[in-house]
Amino acid sequence: MSNQQQTNKKSQINTVQMFIRFMNLISTVKANIFLALIISIAPFNIRDAYAFDFEVKVTIDKLSAQVSFDNTSETDFYARVTIDGTTTNNYGTPGQLVLEGNDTIEPGLLNTGASDWSFSKLVDPTKGTIPIMIEIFDDDDGFNFGDDQADIFNGPGSNLNLTLDLTTCTFTGGVSGSCGVSLSSSGNGDADGNATIEFTVEIVGFNESSGVHIFCIHEPIWPQPGQQVKITAIAIADNLKPRVVDEIAITQGTTSSVLEETNTAVSVFTAGPFNGPDFNYSCTALNDENNDGNPNGPDPGEIAFSGYRTVTVGLPQNSRAVPLIKTGFESTRQDIVLIPDNSSFTGAMDGDFLQDVQNMIELYYQSGLVLLDNQGLVNFWIAQDTGLAGGFENSVCDNNTPNNWNTDYTFSNSGVILHRNDLRDCAGNGIASVQTIQFVNGMPVPFQPVVGFTPFVHELGHALFGLADEYCYTRPGANPNSSCDGGYWQALVNPNLYMTFQSCETDRATDPNGGTKTCQSFASEANSTSGQTFFTFDPPAKDMMVDNQLPQFLDNRRINGVFINCTGC
Repeated sequence: MSNQQQTNKKSQINTVQMFIRFMNLISTVKANIFLALIISIAPFNIRDAYAFDFEVKVTIDKLSAQVSFDNTSETDFYARVTIDGTTTNNYGTPGQLVLEGNDTIEPGLLNTGASDWSFSKLVDPTKGTIPIMIEIFDDDDGFNFGDDQADIFNGPGSNLNLTLDLTTCTFTGGVSGSCGVSLSSSGNGDADGNATIEFTVEIVGFNESSGVHIFCIHEPIWPQPGQQVKITAIAIADNLKPRVVDEIAITQGTTSSVLEETNTAVSVFTAGPFNGPDFNYSCTALNDENNDGNPNGPDPGEIAFSGYRTVTVGLPQNSRAVPLIKTGFESTRQDIVLIPDNSSFTGAMDGDFLQDVQNMIELYYQSGLVLLDNQGLVNFWIAQDTGLAGGFENSVCDNNTPNNWNTDYTFSNSGVILHRNDLRDCAGNGIASVQTIQFVNGMPVPFQPVVGFTPFVHELGHALFGLADEYCYTRPGANPNSSCDGGYWQALVNPNLYMTFQSCETDRATDPNGGTKTCQSFASEANSTSGQTFFTFDPPAKDMMVDNQLPQFLDNRRINGVFINCTGC
């Protein structure tokens, strides 16, 4: 990856003003809303483990026979779907019967009966993963004898077998993908005839509603044996501000205690003390539209689930990397390792470093819905070994990882060296430096989690997501103090910068709000791309890759692409 840089923090007057204007979201919300809860005596109870059942739904979108299954009649498709051990089929239903006699069917085009091609089951999210099997048949009678089975899998066998991850709403197996995205699969001749299936897997209400999201964090971020841990859940609206919901639940473990609070935006639960080696927890926020106690029923409601995360207590065995928030196997997650700078901290157990780590992770979750809703696809770690942040000097990004980085941290997707020195941060080759304090009136002040202020995520935009800088003072509407010597390039997939006007215009047409935007151009002043012209239609201000604020359309598209294709990352 090319060197990437952000503008000099010392010269960003707007940054300091923004920091002064904004208060710490977490501290403010915890204090004000939690006090309001006490005053109003909001009901709560602590009882045995409880997890909201999730409705897993498999929908057949389209079926096509490669050749007709019968000599004397056309195909009469029906489906049999098994979700977590429960099998149902739609044979003889109105929606199945009306489509008989067609070699290609699209149930979703029906005005009625399309629901007969959707198969659902309520499942316990604490299971982590569940199996799904899809089978397709041709209904036969008379001289056609028994029903034919369609081969819909390009591999051994004819069925399509999937494993659904309930914490991330992604699946692997015969086909890999994400919930809500229609995928296809075709057979290779293992049954009575080949067919192509298009299908969609969903967890109803799983971070898909446009109204409720969940922020979930624990403190201290790296608990030691004997310490209690405070778990905080905050229901979040689309504007990243707290929102009162019908219920918030915090589950600690899968068989221990749960805190449930109603009509609130914030819940705080103290767990432990823990003696190791780890513990797990999750947070759920929901609105039950009909107030019938069943958000999975006829009223889908709104459900946001953080996913289960495992937290290490004390020193891990046989690992130099400490998993602070582990949501799944490294091979299926984006793994971010936070590294202490040896000129700023004494090591991984330095109290200032751990506080900065806490701040950075909380800031990450508040830096855009694309990050919050995909929190189950990220593992956060800290390195027990130190690095050295040199920043951007003499046109070189001089960041030094620990000496054992290429042996003990090979699983990582990105390393971030946290430091307190006044440097111009940069990123390259998956490694970034991030300054965790800023100087206000000459005094060092730690960055606090503040909505809309994301220097940490800006550098991760480079190191983890492969985003280019977008800042340059010559762009109309840009900060006149911003430089034009950033890291500029056009990514092969989902770029946020373009090398030609036409490629920018082509992508602008894919933005639902693209009609209100223009493709702006600017000339690079960086040594590696000096004089080269770049184009983008993301805004020249209030943008993650411009002035450290929230991700915009092109940023979100690139980030989503990284998460969707994370399997085996």
